[in-house]
Amino acid sequence: MGIFFDLRDNGLGDINLMPLDLIVNFRSKESMVYWCNTFFQSVFHQKKIDQGAVKHLTTDVYNPSNTDSEIETHLIVNNENIAERRKEADIIVDLIHKHQAQNLDDSIAILVRKRSQVSTIVQ
Repeated sequence: MGIFFDLRDNGLGDINLMPLDLIVNFRSKESMVYWCNTFFQSVFHQKKIDQGAVKHLTTDVYNPSNTDSEIETHLIVNNENIAERRKEADIIVDLIHKHQAQNLDDSIAILVRKRSQVSTIVQ
């Protein structure tokens, strides 16, 4: 992140860059935007920006909706080996199946840290 911050602040050689802060979420439902604003505000380190920490910017909802959406979080630690990753994926798939059985028309999003985690879930 240090390189990004340096480019943002000093440009690239003699090319001045104009940083943009994205502050409107055009796609997510209001409850998801609210949850992300609340959760990530406490996760990102506001006071360590000079050390490469990313500052969280709250976003606004472009299309507020009256429909409720439920957000569940499940934290699983120590998924460094294949058996633990498979166990984690099985839990995720089980949660999805249970939800879909009761809510056929709902959309479900799964946030992962890196793309390689998706393959274990979809197998």
